[in-house]
Amino acid sequence: MTQKRVTIGTKINEEDYAKIELMAKVDGLSVTALVKLLVMGYKDSEIVVKGGEIQHSLEEDFYEDDSFGTKVDRICDKLRERNYPENFISKWKGTILDGMRSQVEMMPKKYDSRRMRSDDWGC
Repeated sequence: MTQKRVTIGTKINEEDYAKIELMAKVDGLSVTALVKLLVMGYKDSEIVVKGGEIQHSLEEDFYEDDSFGTKVDRICDKLRERNYPENFISKWKGTILDGMRSQVEMMPKKYDSRRMRSDDWGC
């Protein structure tokens, strides 16, 4: 069953359109494709609007100096904001830790700088 497509539109001033057009061209997109991505991001809760303005999410680059645990907690806080249950979040954390443990177990018992090149992690 095919879904019916609907056109949506808005009016903006020429200066804002010029900025949007430039942003789209930088990413190799048309203005229509960029607007569609923005709408889909809002629909999928990747873009959050509060008080009529887009809330900027903190990316990891913003808190580079924080500990690993703090970074994980901030990511989990995003899940809590989206109403994910606490048992899901704790299982998710456990999965991450199990994955890290298995990677550590696969690595050599001793660090050898001769084997540690950028393309060979000693495994």
